[in-house]
Amino acid sequence: MNKMNINDNVYVFLTDAGKRILKEKAAWTFLSPVYDEKTGLLCEQLWFIMSVFGPHIWLGMPETLFRKNNVYFNYELFLGIQEGHSNAKSVVLITCGEKT
Repeated sequence: MNKMNINDNVYVFLTDAGKRILKEKAAWTFLSPVYDEKTGLLCEQLWFIMSVFGPHIWLGMPETLFRKNNVYFNYELFLGIQEGHSNAKSVVLITCGEKT
């Protein structure tokens, strides 16, 4: 069984709705290296994602907050998924705290 700690980093691509919520709830994140406003890629600890976006997620919600509703829990898996896409080179990948 795989385990995850709520302090582990996760990766999400925010939709426009997700970006609005992030701006309202945690505007300081826009100044942080863990968020790329151009691509919408956010790298944060799981507890932060749950705290900011959890109250805005429910069954049948009209807008999704994350692209394709995906949350990436494993950076290596995330990289593999990105490499499988034809537009992977246009995506700026970040690890928490540094751009790659």
